Amino acid sequence: MNVAEEGVPGVHQLRALVGSRPTGEATAVGEPGGGAGHGGGSYGGRLVSQALAACAHTVESGFEPESMHAYLLAGGNAAEPIDFTVERLRDGRAFQHRNVRGYQGERLLVTASVATVVPQAGGDWQRDPLHDIPGPGLASNWAGPLLGDVFEAALPEGRTLAETGELLHPLWVRSLVELPKDPWLHAAAVAYLSDLGLNGVVRHVHADRLGSAVYSLSTSHALWFHRTSLLDRWHVLDVDPVSIANTQGFVEASLRDRAGRLVASIGKGVFIRR
Repeated sequence: MNVAEEGVPGVHQLRALVGSRPTGEATAVGEPGGGAGHGGGSYGGRLVSQALAACAHTVESGFEPESMHAYLLAGGNAAEPIDFTVERLRDGRAFQHRNVRGYQGERLLVTASVATVVPQAGGDWQRDPLHDIPGPGLASNWAGPLLGDVFEAALPEGRTLAETGELLHPLWVRSLVELPKDPWLHAAAVAYLSDLGLNGVVRHVHADRLGSAVYSLSTSHALWFHRTSLLDRWHVLDVDPVSIANTQGFVEASLRDRAGRLVASIGKGVFIRR
């Protein structure tokens, strides 16, 4: 935590949840605690966000995350730290690329490719949102253990948790912490929230369309960071199931601010087993 962040409530807790602490020129550690999935394994969003954050100190000043593609190999133990090693793949003037791996002991949990870019002025166009989503309404605590004390979630206005069943999206999310002007912290927070409930969408669709309940595991997670935004204001996470083929499920998702600006796009691969 730098001097500018001293006295800002919750920043340390936020960094501990979604960030990584440098331990060497090309190494970092993700702190344990919070972000636990089923059975005490690490929540996928924690693996992705901490892997992204591990790259921050390995790129030159001015470079920001552009995209990342992660493979989630094992859940690990949320109560233990994750050790990250970062490989420099390319250092260009416009792009810098990194490969990062996260371990607990000798067990590889996550591997990811991260592309970074120096932002430059240019055009600005996006497709209109696919759905007209009401603003945030009732608070939703279904993901309470994952949100910790630093994030908040709410259902769209007019909806109740009983109406959603397992299909928990669209979901309004925001940071309860006033984030400093750190594009890497913002991106890590986006990455953390980007995995909320995506497995549940696949299970819901399988039960609803194919008539059987299944168990699902995250296998891959891809993110594209389009626009900067203040994540301590409400954003909507909307998810669209795309395909279920044999044991492979795939969903697309988007994170938009209240004005409809596309902040991030997400692609998620899910392994299905009965």
